[in-house]
Amino acid sequence: MTMIDLGEVALDPAPPAVPVNVPRVRRAVLAGLALLGSLVLTGAAPPAPPTVRTLWTTPLDNGESVSLSGDTAFLNRMTDRGGAEVAAYDLATGRLRWAAPTGETLAGFTPLVTANRVLVATEVVNLAETRPEQSRYIMYARATIALDATTGAERWRVAGDFNTGMDDSTGLVTEYDDAGQLIRLLLVRLSDGHELWSRPLTGLASWSTIYQDDQPTGIVTVTASGELRIYGYDDGKLRRSARVPWDPERSELFTAGPYLALRHSRANRASTTLYRPGDLRALWHTDDELGYVTGCDRLLCTIDGGGVAGRDPQTGQEVWRHPGMQGLRALGPGRLLLDDGRGGPDGTHQVVEAGSGRPVGEPGVGTPMWNRSKGSILVMQRSEAPVGRYAVRRLDVSTGARTLLGTIAPLGDAGCLGTERYLACTNYGTLTVTAVG
Repeated sequence: MTMIDLGEVALDPAPPAVPVNVPRVRRAVLAGLALLGSLVLTGAAPPAPPTVRTLWTTPLDNGESVSLSGDTAFLNRMTDRGGAEVAAYDLATGRLRWAAPTGETLAGFTPLVTANRVLVATEVVNLAETRPEQSRYIMYARATIALDATTGAERWRVAGDFNTGMDDSTGLVTEYDDAGQLIRLLLVRLSDGHELWSRPLTGLASWSTIYQDDQPTGIVTVTASGELRIYGYDDGKLRRSARVPWDPERSELFTAGPYLALRHSRANRASTTLYRPGDLRALWHTDDELGYVTGCDRLLCTIDGGGVAGRDPQTGQEVWRHPGMQGLRALGPGRLLLDDGRGGPDGTHQVVEAGSGRPVGEPGVGTPMWNRSKGSILVMQRSEAPVGRYAVRRLDVSTGARTLLGTIAPLGDAGCLGTERYLACTNYGTLTVTAVG
């Protein structure tokens, strides 16, 4: 379910920014001389194909979306006949591999690709809820369709919304009533949609999935009266329960890796308490305005007005801090990308070691493409030469090194996804796929 809170806004970091590393003039000159010498020695050798080059385009309007997986782009779009479909395109050639109908109207969710299944929301409900304290916009799906990623054949469908915790073979489905209230959780097998367990729920104020080493291990729920319960992910059985302070209008429940965080807002300030799921014992408490708590390697990372900090999970004591940073993203084992919260081509960022906070490489500027592959991500920034284009670089997350791949045309309203070899950008109703080496 997607929920947009139109009332009080909590700190929610913008997507991290991107690195910059302009090649030195001397290196460029030497490279040019080396190339000239090579041409002289080998005769009229044909030039190598450009590393960055546009491959194909296709229409993609507002509300339509795209996911990338391996060598395929999956488009969730409207058809000429007015219905909705998912279409699979070969990233290298733009060839349509298959198209499968998914309903009478566009779902509004991006296809989720996992375990050779394309999970597509359908029968979407939009609700507007207005209260004296705040207004909320709620969107959820009444059903999910699983398509074979290779052929587009429908493999199974299930009642509920499939956009929550999962591992390599299973995933959670949430079912809602007509008022947008969660009434049931179930775990299904991705290969065939078989229901592994189902649990009815009532009176929930919030819930979340607990992770250990990036794998789901449990589910935590809290009711409007403050009854907190933890269920096993594999079997849905109740593990433990406790009562916690809870105000439905001012309290928030987070999961930060294997830990639980309860945040209570009040009159221009907030307090946060960390709990251990094993026995629901409170570990530490702070009255600092923490807008975000998340697991980061063996520490917990928090964001407040003074920056991003890595904390000891047991005590809350700061291990490291980067002032001025307002966002973070895990890049893989032992690596984080911190950003200043501005986002876009002018935002700054820094790769750091998760455990020590030590900078890895130089800080950068620009926008990251988050489809990580083989230890690197693609990043884009405004090009200094030629002016008016965007430079595409590959960021090595282990060393912080950045390699210039080439430039692309101005992006306009574009949003982009990247894989190891492709960049897919939406721009004024068009999806453009670019090879990046």
